[in-house]
Amino acid sequence: MPWPIRKLRNYDFSATFVTKIMASRLLASKSDFHMEWFDKRILLVRDVKDLMVSELLFRPMIDPLSFGEQALAEFVKMIEAKERDPGSISVLQLHKQADGLGISSLNWDIYRAILKRLVALRFKYDFCVIHFEDYAAGDYSGLRQVLGRKVGPTDLSTSWVSHIQRKGKHGEWRNWFTKEDIEFAEAYFKEYNEAFGYEPVGAQELNDSGIDPEFGSQYVVRKSQTRREQAKLLGTPGEDYTSEEDIALLVSRARDGSAKHIRKLVEKHAEGAVPDSVISPAGIMDLKQFGEILA
Repeated sequence: MPWPIRKLRNYDFSATFVTKIMASRLLASKSDFHMEWFDKRILLVRDVKDLMVSELLFRPMIDPLSFGEQALAEFVKMIEAKERDPGSISVLQLHKQADGLGISSLNWDIYRAILKRLVALRFKYDFCVIHFEDYAAGDYSGLRQVLGRKVGPTDLSTSWVSHIQRKGKHGEWRNWFTKEDIEFAEAYFKEYNEAFGYEPVGAQELNDSGIDPEFGSQYVVRKSQTRREQAKLLGTPGEDYTSEEDIALLVSRARDGSAKHIRKLVEKHAEGAVPDSVISPAGIMDLKQFGEILA
């Protein structure tokens, strides 16, 4: 039961609340998170073929302290081998190898169930459907229309989710996929593809332009190290946040709705360690009140 969302109705905030609900949470909770209470609802969807590639490269970032350096090195090696010869192994097989290394896990039955949940919600509520492909191309017209305000790109470089941003483009699956991958994506996720307008494709859509290591193996090496450092700091809120980078990370995580990091931020602000230039007193008060709801 999403108690924080239910309790929001008892408060009057100076700021407008935007709630981000991850698709996986919808399946786990068996709840619609009272979506009828929100006057604007946006559903961001993406081509499942690109998702399969992104999910692969993002696996080391999900739980970065759950595996060792050797497993990560093996993971990077298999991505490098794919880059040298894209047709040598499918994305599906790479996911299986990652499973064997213990670098996160991905159950395709559960993944399909999550996407089916999105399809059901799309038809149950009045959603504005935004395709990632349009967003990545700089087309924010759909968002502007539903929100009634100016919308543009966001700089995530100092955010605790900076590891999520990779290439910011779409269609990369054409460089990564094999015939096996296409057949799987088209058949297994047919309902999702049809519901959100992703047309069937064939092996002729594949190209041989190669995979750029900067957004493949090098991305994994670069971001996994950053993610491990962040996980160590954010995972232990008793740590003393001292540097500007630490404080910026704490503010970012608190603004994203983490109760324990909100409490830590309020504490550090009371100590005078968080300048008003980073977050205003009004912003602190709103977060403090929201943190009380989450408690």
